[in-house]
Amino acid sequence: MANVPPLVRHVSRSDNAALKLPEGSTMLLTAVLIPAPEGGFTALNPETGSTSQGETVEEALANLKEATELYLEEFPLMAAGQPLVTTFQVGVDA
Repeated sequence: MANVPPLVRHVSRSDNAALKLPEGSTMLLTAVLIPAPEGGFTALNPETGSTSQGETVEEALANLKEATELYLEEFPLMAAGQPLVTTFQVGVDA
């Protein structure tokens, strides 16, 4: 498999001032929603590893957004391009 550069890089707090985004700017991040066995959805942001949940897609996304914003306050990211999202299959023995 070819070497794939990381999509994001964590920066230290000392680097934060140099990388601070302008006021009011936004980041486009990825959300993966998985139906939970007990109902509702588990939501994951792969760039930060933050997770949350909600009874509806909208609630799960709102909760994930809040969790990710809190994470980014402590651990800023410097984006390095759009993520590549794909799927794959695995065999399952019956």
